[in-house]
Amino acid sequence: NPTPVIQNTTATSCSGTAFTVSPSNGGGNIIPAGTQYTWTVSTNANISGASDISTPQASVTQTLTNTTNTVQTITYTVTPVLPGCNGNTFTVIVTVNPTPSVQSVTQSICSGSSFSVAPTNGSGNIVPAGTTYTWTVVDNVYVLGDASQATAQSSISHTLVNNYTSDQTVVYTVTPTAGSCSGSTFTITVNVNVNPSAAAITGATNVCTGSTTQLASATAGGVWTSSNTAVATVNSSTGVVSGVTAGSVTITYTVTGSNGCTNAVTATVNVNSGTAATITAGSATTFCSGSSVTLTATAGSSYLWSNGAQTQAITVTAGGSYYVTVTNASGCSATSSATTVTVNALPTVSAGVDATICSGSSASLTATGASTYAWSPSTGLSATN
Repeated sequence: NPTPVIQNTTATSCSGTAFTVSPSNGGGNIIPAGTQYTWTVSTNANISGASDISTPQASVTQTLTNTTNTVQTITYTVTPVLPGCNGNTFTVIVTVNPTPSVQSVTQSICSGSSFSVAPTNGSGNIVPAGTTYTWTVVDNVYVLGDASQATAQSSISHTLVNNYTSDQTVVYTVTPTAGSCSGSTFTITVNVNVNPSAAAITGATNVCTGSTTQLASATAGGVWTSSNTAVATVNSSTGVVSGVTAGSVTITYTVTGSNGCTNAVTATVNVNSGTAATITAGSATTFCSGSSVTLTATAGSSYLWSNGAQTQAITVTAGGSYYVTVTNASGCSATSSATTVTVNALPTVSAGVDATICSGSSASLTATGASTYAWSPSTGLSATN
């Protein structure tokens, strides 16, 4: 009777999938009809499912599980069994490639944001190097950006927009593949939260250095920020913008919803150079009635005096306090401090009563109404002051 003769051989399987070796006659093998097999298995702590078999089997087969993310091998020492004519042992070296296994996950994002899942090995996951992913997704009509993917990707990522008034959910069913080994599907549940509404910014968007402008939004509870506090600052709660230096700045109003999502609106504020206003008097500002003084304002584009005049310089004949508002080419204005003009009234003087005298006689004249006097003509007078 023939005795089985079988060459050493190899087998490859994916983790969780059975390998089978069924030797055939030829190629150095002698396989009499009715040949069966028993075997013993080497030890590999990273492979489960391997066991010795003492009851003859028609082929060498077992389902092996690789518990790691790297390739593992195990050796079967097989005895070909034929009643009365057992053959010499041969070996089957089985390579067990890792099969990806990934836990399902849930992520929450805000509308318009991206989610990304790139599974890593450990914490219940088996992720061999080079694992790729394909997926299907049940379309949510209220969410834009969700789509199935048949081309292998290194991670799962999409930007999703929620077009509805309430939070929405999208479920991805993902197949992980490492080489020729595809793992069981897992799911990624993405909660796409609604962004809060934020009303447009209102208010004057031109301000002078050193001045303020009030911005507002109909949506309450937000926070105001400035893109450049060297140009303009903004009160974070009130929206009052203060011009610092000439330039442009973006003012942002950010609203945060109860779900942690934000929405922002912006406005560009132009900060214009301010101006100064001072008054220069051309002469003394205290004088007698009938005289005047010229008051001149700092140079600008337009002027408005407290007496209604609209020129850079005014001539003043009446007493009072005078101030001026100067506006420059940028539309920025400043008002001067007041300049006081005092006009003293002229005295009412009397030289006394008229007198008629004879030649060689004299009369006494007494002036009143003033502090000092100068008489004229001085001829024939005993005193001239």
